[in-house]
Amino acid sequence: MGRDALVVGISRYTSLSDLDAPVRDAEAIAQALEKSDNPFTVERLPLITDKENDRLKTGKKTTVSRKMLRKALIQKFKPAGATYSDTVLFYFSGHGLYDPAEDKSYLAASDADPDDFEGCYALRDLAELMRNSPVKQQIVWLDCCHSGGIVAVNQARPTDAAGYSRCFVAASQSFEMAYERSQADSFSVLTDGLLRGLDPENPDLNLKAGAWIDTASLCAYLSQYFKVHGQTYPQRPLFSYIGDPVLLARKSSASVVDDRDRPLRPDIQPYRALEAFDADDTEFFFGRTTLTDKLLAQIYDEPFLAVLGPSGSGKSSVVRAGLLPELTKGARRDTQDWQILPVMKPGDSPLEELFEALASVYGFKTVNLLSRDFDAEGAANFAQQARAKCDKTIVLVIDQFEEIFTLCRGSEAKDRERGEFLECLFGAVDALAGKLRLVVTMRADFLGKCLEREDLAGRISAGRVDVTPLNEDEITEIIVQPAAQVGLRVAENLTKQIVQETRERPGSLPLLEYALTEVWEAWRGDYAANPQTVPELTKAHYETAGGLVGALEKQASKVYAQCDGDAVRQGLVQRIFLELVQPGVETEDTRRRVRKSELVSEVHPLALVEAVLAELVVARLVVTDESEVVDLAHEALIRHWEMLRGWLEKHRKHLPLLRELREDARQWAADKREAKYWLRGADLETALRLLEPYRELGYLDRVTCEFIEGSQESWIAEETEKEKQILEALYMTAEVQWNDRDQLNSLLTITKAAERVRWLRDDRPDILPDNAAKIAPKLQLTLYDRIQETQRLEGHRDSVNAVVYSPDGQTLASASADKSVKLWDVRHEGLDLDSLLATARRHLANYLHHNPNVSPSDKKLLLNDP
Repeated sequence: MGRDALVVGISRYTSLSDLDAPVRDAEAIAQALEKSDNPFTVERLPLITDKENDRLKTGKKTTVSRKMLRKALIQKFKPAGATYSDTVLFYFSGHGLYDPAEDKSYLAASDADPDDFEGCYALRDLAELMRNSPVKQQIVWLDCCHSGGIVAVNQARPTDAAGYSRCFVAASQSFEMAYERSQADSFSVLTDGLLRGLDPENPDLNLKAGAWIDTASLCAYLSQYFKVHGQTYPQRPLFSYIGDPVLLARKSSASVVDDRDRPLRPDIQPYRALEAFDADDTEFFFGRTTLTDKLLAQIYDEPFLAVLGPSGSGKSSVVRAGLLPELTKGARRDTQDWQILPVMKPGDSPLEELFEALASVYGFKTVNLLSRDFDAEGAANFAQQARAKCDKTIVLVIDQFEEIFTLCRGSEAKDRERGEFLECLFGAVDALAGKLRLVVTMRADFLGKCLEREDLAGRISAGRVDVTPLNEDEITEIIVQPAAQVGLRVAENLTKQIVQETRERPGSLPLLEYALTEVWEAWRGDYAANPQTVPELTKAHYETAGGLVGALEKQASKVYAQCDGDAVRQGLVQRIFLELVQPGVETEDTRRRVRKSELVSEVHPLALVEAVLAELVVARLVVTDESEVVDLAHEALIRHWEMLRGWLEKHRKHLPLLRELREDARQWAADKREAKYWLRGADLETALRLLEPYRELGYLDRVTCEFIEGSQESWIAEETEKEKQILEALYMTAEVQWNDRDQLNSLLTITKAAERVRWLRDDRPDILPDNAAKIAPKLQLTLYDRIQETQRLEGHRDSVNAVVYSPDGQTLASASADKSVKLWDVRHEGLDLDSLLATARRHLANYLHHNPNVSPSDKKLLLNDP
């Protein structure tokens, strides 16, 4: 295992001219590799002992045969047995030969014959050896004539197996010469560039403390180096690397920290609390050099990059403050002419945001592209326009890409817009063939949703770079280096404590930044009171801030507590934070953005909203921009502020409903308050249930309240008219049945009508129609004036032989075979609807008892409430 290097510098030849530079070249490369932070175990050819210094070095007068060279290469790249190195680097300086008849390039050993190429090692053989090697990281640097043949050999390309990386650097193309410099003590042209590119202290590299040089950054440096320093020599070096970059050398982390001569800048805040780092913050952005290199390599080689990581891992910061500045500088890749567009977020209308982002570059007319007949053909037209108007490489960054799932949702129209957005986006990427390069950042817990979509799955899988947890050195940089930029030190015991706490809490990067911000604020308070205060952040400052976890909780709760005694103000603070959270659907909760105007209501006027927002911005809990959009400073608030978690649990199920109501009301108001938008059924019931409590809390503005109340009034009117027609139909049916001498069904029908009136009166009094009042008289008429013969005169023990009314019609006499006569009072004045219905039930029950041919279902219909 480990990292091995074979460094060959051949100066002595038998049939070719001797060389001066190779011995110096090889020894300098060997020493650079040995002193790296992640050093190589170097084997030198030829090898001698330096008697003056009692150490091994490269020999100038010693020869190296082809057999020796071949054997050493096989031992490195394809050793016998199962043990081999993770990384093998091969460096060669000496003569190179080229056979135009065979189109073959060779490394010339000391015994090389330029006529028949005996004593030479073919680059094709080297490529074949590498192709069959189990070593996963292979590096070849050839500083000799015709060395570009190694890059041209197809067999040298890596396999598709995961983890394989190869880097080739050749001094010239296969048909070109390579040159030594004229100075007697100088290095060859390529080796001079290699040594400069491997020197972490080289100011041209512009490395931050702790930053690594890898194969990718080395190739990028060499490209720039030869533009400046290689003009004198007509050789064109070739560079090629495939796979993940291999780390070579690192700038010491202590180089900046130990610089005590930096001037103290006490008024400059070196940390960024919960806000993402941006391009203007590169001076204070540390700890992500290796990750930045990976991102740079991916977007340089391919037109799509997906940066995935959990919330709080620093995805946005590494893209904004790491990747984009590197692209702009072009020092690592030839990207200085690329145009970086302003970072966009999808929001709830990603298609519109995309058109706006690209309109300034490609001259699109947003209103035309957003026409109602936009479809798949529209997406194709979009890509066609983009291709026709593209004249330079454009970089578009879409931050918080998961918003296409969290905010663009809730209706078929939004689902359709999501699909159109993706079709336009990737259609343009494909059509522009590298001229449009797309970078997205996304929370890793939304990967599953991407993989469910055919239009995303393959692209995300092929273009993703994962944001892995910070190691101890990287966390140390984040803590110590920004402070050093403003002339401050961080106490060693504090650094160790924070590093340990941060490593124990994955995803705590925003907590770390916020705590460090509060630590700086505590020191700044001491300094303001006494300018002689030691320029050092200490554990005492850390404890004052509340520690890694407590700092954020302490500050957020403090802001809320400052409103104690003012229920309206506290309610607004609570409401602002809840409005800035999107409850998760099978995912964690995420943040959402709102316009300041959306926070204004009758309970919370504009002046109060502006005052409270100003306090929250000062506390670094929310952020606003020039377009008056309000956003959480970071999702860490959602996860780590217990008070907010409690509010969310209380209102979780209502927040989406309230937002839907406001959106429906907005569309209703925008479309001339058309009746087609009115709420009905369960939607209206839900709105009415939420109306009063959330109007009092300020969540519903005047328009939304009018929309809900208007929906209710419209529904009442519709229901009242419907019930009026039902009662009128029953009334008329009863009349028709009576006229057709269908007395029983007439009674049944008018009883149904009466039952419905009673139900409306008791359960739905707001929709009782004006024709309900005539039902009771009609029922009374039917019961007592029309079908009195349906009553049963119970009490006789035998059949009734005769009945007769008194002259005033108030008394009925009956004579029975049981030899008795009974008198019956038939007066029923003043009966209300309930009494009438009770009487109707008795009559109907009695009738059904004596008429068994009536079905059970009819009994149920007649005797039960609706």
